[in-house]
Amino acid sequence: MIASVLFDKDGISRAIRLITDPRAPLDKRRAAYMLKFVLERRYGEADWTCTAIPAAPGETKIGDEFVKNHCEKTIPTRIIVVENRFYRKPGQTGFINGQYTPGEFESSARVEVWDPAYKQPYVVPTSP
Repeated sequence: MIASVLFDKDGISRAIRLITDPRAPLDKRRAAYMLKFVLERRYGEADWTCTAIPAAPGETKIGDEFVKNHCEKTIPTRIIVVENRFYRKPGQTGFINGQYTPGEFESSARVEVWDPAYKQPYVVPTSP
């Protein structure tokens, strides 16, 4: 995980951001998109507002799975924003000249947890 903290002008922590590390070992990177499920257990499975983001040209499923979501949940003490991804990027097939190429996939998660009293500058992405 790559972590960062947002402090306001008075030095008070107002948000944290966690991004899965694309340099992580293959087995850990493959499971990165599942961080969303950890957050659902932590903050509850109900009341998430999720948007499935359509595949961009050239993005394809891994087996039967294609995950590209933006989810948000507001509770009295937090605003939680999660984006998770699991798919093949354009040009990635998992094979080169008939040989399996491990690591040819996008599996990631981005989490932001905000203090709801602080103006959230987050903007929902509209492109991949």
